Amino acid sequence: MGRALGFRKAVASTTGNHGTALAAYATRAGMDALVFCDPRAPEVQRRLMQLFGARVVVLADRSGHLGW
Repeated sequence: MGRALGFRKAVASTTGNHGTALAAYATRAGMDALVFCDPRAPEVQRRLMQLFGARVVVLADRSGHLGW
């Protein structure tokens, strides 16, 4: 839907599953993905996000970066 609306990038804040899904769907749609990830998120999920092509940024306080 994001691509259909003309977006080229997707952004999410996650503790794991949401970011993994976003990374997979964004890549499939040909979009860039940026995921702000909680430090407690499992390492395997962070790596999976990266495998799908997402840029993963680990932050303890993610709320301020979403507005940016």
